[in-house]
Amino acid sequence: MFPGDEPGKRGRTKNGREHIMPLSDAAMAILNAIPPRIERRLVFGHGEGGFSSWSKAKERLDHRILRTLGGDLYAEFLKLVAKRG
Repeated sequence: MFPGDEPGKRGRTKNGREHIMPLSDAAMAILNAIPPRIERRLVFGHGEGGFSSWSKAKERLDHRILRTLGGDLYAEFLKLVAKRG
């Protein structure tokens, strides 16, 4: 049994409502390319429950982007994102 599958449990959101998000064909292709995780039905995170620690994950992502793009290019990217809101 996976999280959210318990009998009588209403959805997986904080408000108890089911949240269905349609995905594009490109998104489905990416998800279908990921090897199945036998111990877990959810795509993101680890252990029990859904993904958490968004701020820590964002910080790790920022560091990976910085290493990949280099400091100057990444700074320009952040300025562009800030302008777009």
